[in-house]
Amino acid sequence: MKPIPKENLSKLQPFRKYTLWTFGEFGFPCTIQMVLHEIKIEKYAQYPETILLIFKPKRKRLLHELRILPFQDLMIWEGWHEINSEMWVSSEVSKDTGLTIKRSLKCWDKEYINQALRSIELKPVFVF
Repeated sequence: MKPIPKENLSKLQPFRKYTLWTFGEFGFPCTIQMVLHEIKIEKYAQYPETILLIFKPKRKRLLHELRILPFQDLMIWEGWHEINSEMWVSSEVSKDTGLTIKRSLKCWDKEYINQALRSIELKPVFVF
């Protein structure tokens, strides 16, 4: 289990726009553009510390909650950004032969994190 970096978590301010990237329930990337309302660190099930994000998604009226467990990956950027979350199949054209090479990643693959970081030039405000 990873310890929660509380000093980095305190950089996130309520009622500001953020873009969140994490793995969804089935292990594929998920991007949420949101207005953050509250962050809590709580005990949940067998985990002594989890992150609870209370936010309003872009173009929505009601608040949503997202609980991040200690083994999950999370990145947050300030502002609303378009991060490539449909990256499970990528195609590349070889310069030498002109062939199209398709590569697909499996669920929970750590290469998704590298591709998300490469798809945006800004550094994330919070990484867990």
